Amino acid sequence: MGLQHIDYEKIRQVLYDIAYAQDTLDWQLFRKCWVQPELIDFDVAGHLDGYEVQQLPVEELVRLSQEALGGFDCSQHVVTNITIVLDDEAAAGGLAVNVRALITAFHYLDLARASGVEEGKTVDGRNHEAIMRGVWQLKLVSNGAGEWAIKGINVSRLAPLTGNLELYNIAKKRFHDGLGRLPLRK
Repeated sequence: MGLQHIDYEKIRQVLYDIAYAQDTLDWQLFRKCWVQPELIDFDVAGHLDGYEVQQLPVEELVRLSQEALGGFDCSQHVVTNITIVLDDEAAAGGLAVNVRALITAFHYLDLARASGVEEGKTVDGRNHEAIMRGVWQLKLVSNGAGEWAIKGINVSRLAPLTGNLELYNIAKKRFHDGLGRLPLRK
């Protein structure tokens, strides 16, 4: 049994949903994108220093994502060039695919506001953003009823991070200090 046109559309939608959920802080939607209650194969060693390849429960993945993104004023994850290949090893009761997609992630933090710079003063705009350009390599599985979810993800960079890289640490601290942004209202 192979993939149907609708499978390709549903698989692409899972990737779009992850990006949208991260940018709007919709953690309920984010959770739906991952296989549960199984552990997720999580590998960001090719993107973030200090991380090992690991298996995480979905709730830990949600916590890490909240911590990483919640302190920014906004982010925008752009997913393009999605390639879907049927995996030879079928998942129990369904199908499995390997997916590759290019990702550009923009992260913005108004340093003037965040650091208490007097209103009306400007700070160089390039200092307000950090940009990641990379590749998502994912393993998705079907539950046999036409629904798809991610079983594993590998994130690696295509180019060095650009912009103000200290924003990641500032945003993480802001999140822990309760100064992060609110989820987008529906």
